[in-house]
Amino acid sequence: MARRAVLFLQLGGPDTLADVPGFLYRLFADPDVLRIRPALLRKAVAGAIALARSRTSRTLYASIGGGSPI
Repeated sequence: MARRAVLFLQLGGPDTLADVPGFLYRLFADPDVLRIRPALLRKAVAGAIALARSRTSRTLYASIGGGSPI
């Protein structure tokens, strides 16, 4: 019988809907999340992802009360 494991990670979350863009930027600007060099390019990509995902993420957070339940 093969052994299996499940690993749960918690990376935080925004407190309010207004915090969503900043949270997304900080998440994707982390070099452990996006391994892009140089840092300036990683931050540009993080900004683009945050901009592209903000509306959808806000809608999803609004559906669970307006922020992270953590």
